Amino acid sequence: MISDSSFRKTFELLGTDLPQKHPLLHSRYDIKRRCRFEQLASELLEHFTTERERTRLVVKLRNAPQFETTISEVETWSYFRNRGFRVDAEPFGEKGPDFRVSRDGLTVIVEVCSLGREAAEKRLSAIFLDIGKRTRDLRSRYRIDINIREENCREAKFVSEAVRATKRALATVESSGSNSALFCYVGSGDHFLLDGVANIEEMTPSGPTHQGRPWEEIHRCAFVVQFRKSSIEPKNLITISAKDGALWSKSVGRLRSTLNEKRGKQLSRTDRNIIVVDHADCVDLDGTDVLDALYGRSYVRVDVETLTERGSGRRPDGFFKNTERAQAVALIGRADLTGACAWTVFPTHNSRASRRFTLREFELLGGLRPELSHLASP
Repeated sequence: MISDSSFRKTFELLGTDLPQKHPLLHSRYDIKRRCRFEQLASELLEHFTTERERTRLVVKLRNAPQFETTISEVETWSYFRNRGFRVDAEPFGEKGPDFRVSRDGLTVIVEVCSLGREAAEKRLSAIFLDIGKRTRDLRSRYRIDINIREENCREAKFVSEAVRATKRALATVESSGSNSALFCYVGSGDHFLLDGVANIEEMTPSGPTHQGRPWEEIHRCAFVVQFRKSSIEPKNLITISAKDGALWSKSVGRLRSTLNEKRGKQLSRTDRNIIVVDHADCVDLDGTDVLDALYGRSYVRVDVETLTERGSGRRPDGFFKNTERAQAVALIGRADLTGACAWTVFPTHNSRASRRFTLREFELLGGLRPELSHLASP
């Protein structure tokens, strides 16, 4: 409980009647972060521009599910304000980006998001529910195990097409009487059925291709369905799980999913944009993960005959490669001793991105990683 008089600004801002499930009342919300929120509360009480904006923010901060994301917005607001920027909240209305910041002729649209675990689990649950509704009419002697990659299944159209293709594949398996089969849905018009495969985990990288499909392609599929014949009467025997479940519970998976969700959404077509990602709760997110997510996964080419390295690079699967609207991504975390915000900026490397930031503009924004300064516009 936060009952100490040291947190009087928190009480003054939010009131003393917080909901029972509010994060500030949980023991996992350590003293360092409570002290940091006390600092932010003091700033909000003293500097927020209008009573209407402060009231709107207080409602979000008092709401337990919205608290973590809203804290990220407050940290961003505080960061830019303390760097001398004018900060306008929700410049285009509630459904638009979070802030417009301006200073010395530089204007930037800022969209803020958090890598909180609860948000990731909520998205995954919504996908499971959608698939469950679309497959509830299935009755079969086959046990059906659906394994998905979450970031690919966030579009309802993709899920709808995958389920329809799965039903057609099940009809094929039933007519053949096979004991087992593996169905892999890649995308519209691209799917395949592997007869006789009992378990995807039995397939190995060094094994043979399966009906012309190599192991890597099968394991990369976003929607994989295992059919296994059962001896019971036809029933709805369906389980749904996340592909590489341990991976998608990790921060790097949440970072990729969160960035992809923001691509093209709530970003201005005419102004320059920064996406701010709060990763304060992601202790397993390291620098390599961030670079891979933003600029593409790294690889090394090796001569198989001499076993010598022949070059390296990055795959075209990073966030920046697929968007021209975001000029930079800023990651914010917490300093170990004070709980204050630590800010690191990663510029886009997409040559098609319009009006990329110059070094002078990055100096105003702050936080540019020195080894990435060559990505600034001349």
